[in-house]
Amino acid sequence: MPQTTPNGFSVPQVNYNILSTLELLNDRNFSALVKDYPELGIADSYIMKMEMSGASKYTPTKKWRQWRDANRAGKSFKLVAGAAGAAGVAVTGTLLATSHVGGGALSPVSVGQIYEDDLNRIQYEVRAVNKSVSGAHTVTLAPTKASQSAAITTASLLCLVGRNSIKDGSVQEDGVYADYTNVQKDLQGIRTNKEFSDLAAFEKLEVNGQSFMSISRTGMEAEHIRTQEETFMKGDFKDNLTAVGNANTAAKGVIPTILAEGIDMTASTVLNDAYFKTIARATAANGYSSSYDVLHGVEYGIKYQDYLRTAQPATTRVELNVSDKEIDAIFDFSGRVKIYGVDINLKPYKYFNSQLMYGADVSTGFYNDAAVFIPTGTHYNEAASGNLPYLRVRYMSETEGGERTKMLTDGGLFGKSTEMNGEIALVSWKGIEMYAPKAFIFSKLS
Repeated sequence: MPQTTPNGFSVPQVNYNILSTLELLNDRNFSALVKDYPELGIADSYIMKMEMSGASKYTPTKKWRQWRDANRAGKSFKLVAGAAGAAGVAVTGTLLATSHVGGGALSPVSVGQIYEDDLNRIQYEVRAVNKSVSGAHTVTLAPTKASQSAAITTASLLCLVGRNSIKDGSVQEDGVYADYTNVQKDLQGIRTNKEFSDLAAFEKLEVNGQSFMSISRTGMEAEHIRTQEETFMKGDFKDNLTAVGNANTAAKGVIPTILAEGIDMTASTVLNDAYFKTIARATAANGYSSSYDVLHGVEYGIKYQDYLRTAQPATTRVELNVSDKEIDAIFDFSGRVKIYGVDINLKPYKYFNSQLMYGADVSTGFYNDAAVFIPTGTHYNEAASGNLPYLRVRYMSETEGGERTKMLTDGGLFGKSTEMNGEIALVSWKGIEMYAPKAFIFSKLS
């Protein structure tokens, strides 16, 4: 067959669009991309799991505000010092500083309320209140029975019963209100850079009939995901950065926030019945979720298995569960059990394994015997007018629901200069939002 001529063409430059897989990620396609691109390590990222399950929220600004709800259904207070008196006689005391809110201006006490001492069940009527000194309100309490004597100690928690013995034709008195805190949080800019000097570093990718240059072979996207995961799980505030391009930030990751505001179980160094009883009691006390995703290190996982081997033949109630949820299956949450009424959904966490991630010696590393308990589900927040997830990602984008990662390019390989190089950067503006940090647990066994 004769050769067709001409069999090529000459132009100054052929332009292809540039594509990063992370640019494709949005609210609608997480599941498909996790399956299609396992090499990116998305299935090892708990933060990506949050985004994939819908636990993310758009914010148009770098700083945003969130509602924190540390309230209990009932209100209570403690006194700075004990107060005791004769039968039926009123006593006066000063509220502990932590029994105030609003910078010390507000407290729950009001004339006519009935409080019960949680230590001895003695009930008191509030006879008088003085709120003139911020952070040191005083209250006059009298036993509701003439035969009883006031016996309040510094350990006494005075719990509000309400106003449950009113007169006919009663009058309107002070109400009790929940204290919701509006906290300002900060997004962090995450950037991953690469520079190339040869076009052979790129390969073409066909998407919907269009040719794109793919950067997946460089490991750049996987590096970006790793940086995001390390930042949002372990990163603390930074106030001493000086390198060009770096910015100090008040943002904290999950674990530093737990250690500051949540349940710190680093004093519990042994996995035994007492350990899980502590978790059950804490869960019951805080009133939030009784179900946890647990990310753990290698040694923690070994000690956990040893505990189960011991506990199963004994009287401890351990129920094995199997999860068939698509997201749990993708992210390999397979070790689901119920202990003392608490659902525990376990996953060996790559980012707690410094041997795998960084080549450390076996059985070493701060997080090797650590575990982070992340409550699952949602909790109603009255101030937010709805249910909020315990953990979600805040992201900034050009539009709500739009791309969370922006790719920037420069250099002659992209037709932007005469230098034969290519510069690529992936940039994301994201932050972690933890509703009710008191529901989270961090454990380290040694």
